[in-house]
Amino acid sequence: MKECSKGIFKLGFYFCIYFDPKFRSNTIMGIGRKLQQLSANRKFIKKMVGFYEEAIIFRITDQYKTEFKELRSDLSTYIFSLLDQGVLHKKMDYKEIISYLADIFSGFPYLIQAIKKTRSVQTLKISRLLSKFLED
Repeated sequence: MKECSKGIFKLGFYFCIYFDPKFRSNTIMGIGRKLQQLSANRKFIKKMVGFYEEAIIFRITDQYKTEFKELRSDLSTYIFSLLDQGVLHKKMDYKEIISYLADIFSGFPYLIQAIKKTRSVQTLKISRLLSKFLED
């Protein structure tokens, strides 16, 4: 559960520097404020703000507000939807996502396992399911 909160903080920082290359704060609160600011113009970042708030709550109380398995599943789906649709990075296929997560974000082993599991359900048009996170 602690690793998940670390991953959320890393991802939040990545959002900040991706949308504002001059961003330099590495404090939890500084990143949180920047995410709030960025979410005003980018609807899909509001979901990231929610995950970020969950991670802060966990760090303070040692518990997530949402049931952990549900939170982790929603976070995984959200990240895959961003990668699948090329929102934060170039659009990637299955092999590229596995390589990217393994090489660049080694802090996300759960995501690698999850995408390998979803690979067997690829015929269900997973990108349609994942895109709902960008639309909401």
